[in-house]
Amino acid sequence: MKRFFFSIASVISLLLALLVPVPAAAGGRAVCPGAAGFPLSSLPKTASGDSHAGLGSVVAYHGTCWDRIVFLFDVTVHGYRVAYEPAFTEGQGLPLAPFTAGGAVLNVVLFADSHPEGFAPGRGVTAGSHGAFGSFLTFRTLRDGLYGGSFEGRTTFSIGVRARLPMRVTVLTGPPRIVLDVLHVWP
Repeated sequence: MKRFFFSIASVISLLLALLVPVPAAAGGRAVCPGAAGFPLSSLPKTASGDSHAGLGSVVAYHGTCWDRIVFLFDVTVHGYRVAYEPAFTEGQGLPLAPFTAGGAVLNVVLFADSHPEGFAPGRGVTAGSHGAFGSFLTFRTLRDGLYGGSFEGRTTFSIGVRARLPMRVTVLTGPPRIVLDVLHVWP
């Protein structure tokens, strides 16, 4: 009787293993093929270098493997700091994290000013407002975004993320921009 019970249990286990997909990494490959080469780290990302760039606009995209925020500038920009840590308004130091939805908060500091005619005053975006990004309703990872203001060559954003997930930051030219990608899941 015991052998019969173990045989049935073995057959059921085998069927479940074959029929139920398991979203885990296999052979060191990422779950999402498009995430190959994505750095598996949620540690702070920094690059030094002040610039006279002005932030013109911010655009958010959602993709198959990650959500993306693109910060567009009028000239090349080099410096930034992006970390999972509390964010504060520039100049005043008021906390943004309590007003940022999500399970984790990314503090994004760009080493450039907001463009006076293009970004903040021209679009009605003020420090502490959610209006810079539009809606994140259809995004898997991004939950919220607050503009923290610009002061003395630093512009801050508080980005609400579903959880502390791997991220990467890339500086690109033509047009000049800083791109923040956050993976949907840990591979």
